[in-house]
Amino acid sequence: MKESLLRGDFRLLHEVMRSSWDAKRRTASAIVNERIEMIYEKAVEAGAYCARISGAGGFMIFLTDPMRKQYVAESLRRWEETGIVYSCHFTSAGAQAWNCR
Repeated sequence: MKESLLRGDFRLLHEVMRSSWDAKRRTASAIVNERIEMIYEKAVEAGAYCARISGAGGFMIFLTDPMRKQYVAESLRRWEETGIVYSCHFTSAGAQAWNCR
């Protein structure tokens, strides 16, 4: 993942994230449940490339083309009203996020 970011290779980044998601689902069945799978599917249908669960499954990170970000966020909000969608971007100081409600 680090190598893909340093090279600016976002295609490789989403391939790494997707394979990480698949590996986590195969090795830790308690990490993924029907609700998380549906959230993932809805995001991918709306244009997200991939996702990653952070921590104990309380936070999902989606990688998407900036042009599809709004569609992904709207799709997630329609399906999962209790979730909060944050945006982030990479800076020389690292990743920054903010609430985009």
